[in-house]
Amino acid sequence: MTIELEDDRQKLTRVLLGASWHAEVLETVWQACGDDAWIGAGFVRNAAWDDLHGRSPEAPEDVDILIHDPTDTGDREAALERDLATRLPAVPWSVRNQARMHLKHGDAPYSGLAEAMRRWPETATAVAVRMDGAQGLWILAPFGLGDLMRGVLRPGEDSARCRKAFQERVTRKGWLDRWPGLSVEEPWPVDLSDFEEK
Repeated sequence: MTIELEDDRQKLTRVLLGASWHAEVLETVWQACGDDAWIGAGFVRNAAWDDLHGRSPEAPEDVDILIHDPTDTGDREAALERDLATRLPAVPWSVRNQARMHLKHGDAPYSGLAEAMRRWPETATAVAVRMDGAQGLWILAPFGLGDLMRGVLRPGEDSARCRKAFQERVTRKGWLDRWPGLSVEEPWPVDLSDFEEK
């Protein structure tokens, strides 16, 4: 592990635990689920980018809770959402079992949460966190934290499916308008007109 990565981990921990709403959500998920659940996607990404742009982290549209349970058929997702909703009713919870996401993509079953996250459209979105039980965070980042912490938008994998999803999400979510300091970088040539509103 490099010093730079450790600095990124420390900074992300400071951003998330330093924002009272985010800290409360993290603590609630830890109390409800322990080591079995992670919080990812916009909860982490948006807070990091808000901080990068000198803003206080805002609550995202929803809070994505990630589990990886190959034996679950969907009942656990609904049960966790109900439990979390009783603990923090104002939070829009979304529990997704990443062990079943391979069916959506036509892939072989994913061996774990990190492998499932490697199929996500952007590297900066593929970051998940959970409390470590000692007022710190465990961070799961299959592509590392560099893109997230430096405001880089990059596809998660070099495939036609991922490129299409990446371009659609960058445009639909308005990230370049909300966070103008972001940069779009790809492993292939970029046509910025792909990201303009049509």
